[in-house]
Amino acid sequence: MNTATPANGVSGLRVPGFPRSPGRKAKPQGAARGGGSGMARSRVRQARFAASNHQLGGRYTGHLLTRSRRKTPVSGYTTSESEKADKAEAHRRIRREVGAVLRKDLSAELLPHDRELSDPWDMGKDGKGRFDPLAFPKLMRK
Repeated sequence: MNTATPANGVSGLRVPGFPRSPGRKAKPQGAARGGGSGMARSRVRQARFAASNHQLGGRYTGHLLTRSRRKTPVSGYTTSESEKADKAEAHRRIRREVGAVLRKDLSAELLPHDRELSDPWDMGKDGKGRFDPLAFPKLMRK
């Protein structure tokens, strides 16, 4: 919407024939801007699906057209989905111990370190690693 002020002093109105403010370009209308039917986009998606299915030897029938897929082929080494509960428990333990030390001596300079109270190797996952998305297409799902 053009917000240039016309001769009648009313601002914010689009007046036919009134010149646009300098520096603004007119936007293209219709399909050139991305509107119109989605036929072109759907053909592109079908072509991408056919190409990736061909790379997989034609054996993949999953949903390559959806957008809920991993962008990078990285996953945890173990079958654990998350370390969320382990991290929450470790942080509770740390807060409890720090609070106990500070209740004894408010001017304590030496507080327990995270690694003294919890071990990241005892948590559910043992880190992350890359995998081949063509060999394991199910791991690319979210």
